[in-house]
Amino acid sequence: MALAKKNQLYSNHVTAWNEVWKKGRIDVSDNKGLAKSVYGCLYYILSSLPLKEDTNWPFIGLSPGDLAHGAYKKDYEGHVFWDQETWMYPPIQMFFPDLAKIMLKTRTRTLDAARHNAIQKRLKGAKYPWESAFTGAETSPSNDTATYEIHINGDISLAVRQYLYSTWDVDFLKNEKGFDMVLGIADFWESRSVVGKGGKLEIHSVDGPDEYHFNVNNSVYTNYVAKI
Repeated sequence: MALAKKNQLYSNHVTAWNEVWKKGRIDVSDNKGLAKSVYGCLYYILSSLPLKEDTNWPFIGLSPGDLAHGAYKKDYEGHVFWDQETWMYPPIQMFFPDLAKIMLKTRTRTLDAARHNAIQKRLKGAKYPWESAFTGAETSPSNDTATYEIHINGDISLAVRQYLYSTWDVDFLKNEKGFDMVLGIADFWESRSVVGKGGKLEIHSVDGPDEYHFNVNNSVYTNYVAKI
């Protein structure tokens, strides 16, 4: 990579970002404040993503506090949550499917760790951690959230479904662990469920997105994403 010539760094930066924005963005008319917020959010997400996959330096995911500010006991310590698949992923998948795939592969890369997480809980399949980092092991400081906020697994499946509907990238399923990951998540849900009234499967003792209601049975959101 050649070094930028004197006084060219800024112009090169502007040119590079113009090329990125041409690929896709969300424009807001007649509301400058909202437009700045939307552009800013997309800018910071894109700034935190690698432009292409590098197997020597695997991408570990997007944190709601971002890795640059992952101080001890602050900014979620740079850990990756459901925010990656649920809130940050959809606009990237819509405009930059190649980058969306890199985001999904942060989960396929740690599939073995997710399987180990399930074994530790005496469950089947693959249990993705509520908070994860490089290894894919559970990094949540709270055993309660690690145990009960299991909708993260359905959030990942939902992101995979969105990706496939948009790209029809069957190779991701066949040759890049996509199918193995989704199957592992399905096996986890089956082993985490109990048979309720009428013979229907239920999921007990969970925390849904509403964290103010703790250890509930049959969270609507959790049950829904478990079906995906």
